[in-house]
Amino acid sequence: MLALTSAALVVVVGLVTAPWPGGPSKDTSGDTELVEQLTPLLEEVGVRDRVSAAFIDGDEISYAGFGADQNTEFEIGSVTKTFTGTLFADAVERKELSLDTKLGSILDLGDSPAAGVTLEELALHTSGLAPDNFDAVSTTASMLASENPDWGTEKELLEGARESKLETKGTFVYSNLGFALLGLAIAKNAGVEYSTLLKERILEPRGMDHTTLPLAENDLPENAMTGVTPLRGRPIAPSLIGPYAPSGAIRSNAEDMAKYALAMVNGTGPGMSGITPMIDIEGPDGPTKRSLSWFVRDINDRTITYHNGATAGFMSVLAIDRDSHRAVLIMSNTGSTDVTSVALELLTGGAK
Repeated sequence: MLALTSAALVVVVGLVTAPWPGGPSKDTSGDTELVEQLTPLLEEVGVRDRVSAAFIDGDEISYAGFGADQNTEFEIGSVTKTFTGTLFADAVERKELSLDTKLGSILDLGDSPAAGVTLEELALHTSGLAPDNFDAVSTTASMLASENPDWGTEKELLEGARESKLETKGTFVYSNLGFALLGLAIAKNAGVEYSTLLKERILEPRGMDHTTLPLAENDLPENAMTGVTPLRGRPIAPSLIGPYAPSGAIRSNAEDMAKYALAMVNGTGPGMSGITPMIDIEGPDGPTKRSLSWFVRDINDRTITYHNGATAGFMSVLAIDRDSHRAVLIMSNTGSTDVTSVALELLTGGAK
């Protein structure tokens, strides 16, 4: 998850303040049954403010909102990585790139070890690159002060890659730096900005008209929703992460994300090879597989394809059961409050 360290620090700050009473917003909308199923699950994990959710069953979509609806935009954090992985899989399918394309053949990395990293290794998180290349403490402090921190420049991103010794190469180590470089490489190879490639190859074909990649304050919609800390409900500045955008900068709403989920459920559209599991890893909840875009686990005799995401003020998850043609999306603006278990319960526990 994009801001794992930052999210943990948010919790520490919250612990020294008085708890913020209440669970998810009482202002509910959408499918009554889905709202009833979600309410105790969201309360259990500590959601404190607004939530937008979708349940996809075949071609039928149900929405549930808590202080939000299917048109409310949230930061989706590292669910963005599934878009970047899909763009990579699509570029391979188009024969513009290959799995073994070297990073140094596209980006200026000199004779550093990072130059020999393949794009497949970046997508699978086995490149050996460090998780991040920024100061998590100062970044979190800025967000808590409702300021936008400095995430550096593309030049600094490349400098970080050149300095990496790749000490964990061949081992799964979740890397935001790796996915930032993957997105940069895919875009440079195509001769356009990452945001342009994202729009042309994923968003426009799927009719995702309200999904954006804000890089600066003026890219944000008017009155853009901010995240809140889990205990006191303090506002946190929007996550504008500059060169790390391919790792976790997308903002979207439930209606657009349901369109994205439908494509994954039905196996339609570009980059579908990015769903296929490629390696086995040991996840925090047991044996897991990794594809170019997603994590895959067997849960309650179901094969679930999923990815979650965190920024300092938001948490999200998209979980898909391709065999049953079902999917669950949950987006929350309560920072540090993982909603993954809620989505998995709805998808595999017999709900709906």
